[in-house]
Amino acid sequence: MIRLTSTAQAQILEDRIPPLAVLRMAQFEGTDGLYDPERHGHIVVLEPGDDVEKDFPEAGPGGLLSGPEEVLFDYVFAYREGESAVYEAVIQIDDDRTLTLIIPDAPWLHTGLRLQLEALAEIA
Repeated sequence: MIRLTSTAQAQILEDRIPPLAVLRMAQFEGTDGLYDPERHGHIVVLEPGDDVEKDFPEAGPGGLLSGPEEVLFDYVFAYREGESAVYEAVIQIDDDRTLTLIIPDAPWLHTGLRLQLEALAEIA
């Protein structure tokens, strides 16, 4: 997983992350100099090998996999980037912090997570 905490970092990594991640980081950070990743939250880009159940304790005991009666994400959008899809899923952690996940719809994506994203996604 790549945790983005600044636009400068996202721009350095732009050859490894979806363009949506760079755009959202720039929007998240803004230009007023007030953005603090510890206070406001951050953007995470999922990568092959990430454990969607254990690598995201801030999302709760099941990580990014919610139970059948529980909806973890506050919203999910699906975007087309070239030939593939990219999901943007947002979790409100508390009154100030959000966790924004940029998730490529790649063959390595956990099947359970993909099913949740497909069920919740609005097409952007």
